[in-house]
Amino acid sequence: MSIREQYNIPEEAKVLLYVGNISHNKNQIQAARAYCLLPDVLREKVHILFCGRFNEDDEVAQYVITNNLEDHLHLCGIIPRCEIQHYYQESNATMLLSHSEGFGLSIIEGYAHGIPGLMFSDMDAVADLFDEACLLVVKNRTDDALANGMEELVSRHWNSKLILNKSKSFSSKEMAGKYIHIYNSIIKDRK
Repeated sequence: MSIREQYNIPEEAKVLLYVGNISHNKNQIQAARAYCLLPDVLREKVHILFCGRFNEDDEVAQYVITNNLEDHLHLCGIIPRCEIQHYYQESNATMLLSHSEGFGLSIIEGYAHGIPGLMFSDMDAVADLFDEACLLVVKNRTDDALANGMEELVSRHWNSKLILNKSKSFSSKEMAGKYIHIYNSIIKDRK
């Protein structure tokens, strides 16, 4: 069964994937609040899959239940590593809105599946991940600004080939080469 079938998501709907255990730092609650600010027509076409451990009393879970959003904001729970690729394959974009995030692995994994990402501009990982062909960056951390960013994310045409190409810069070989370059620079400066 496809992910869209599993969560009753129409083929024409836009799916935003948010990977990470539900927590204050990961800031999934702001994604839920911003979703509610989308124009009605767009809100009907957008679904968010929250993949990661959560408890029924978490702020996000309570928000989804209290606001009757279960049909569009899906708390998927922990997804086995062997299955998470299916979530990326059937999604249109990833989101990462943490208060603090050093690496941004879910954005890179999205790139590897040819899908764009959405982040706040003040996140450390943006420096390494940014490419205007792959990542939409929201400059202001307000719910309204995030809703506008989500609207642009699902409305814009993204070139999956360019995004896939960007993902190659995060291969083990590429990253090892960059570490070796930095290491050699440090050694050279000490001499």
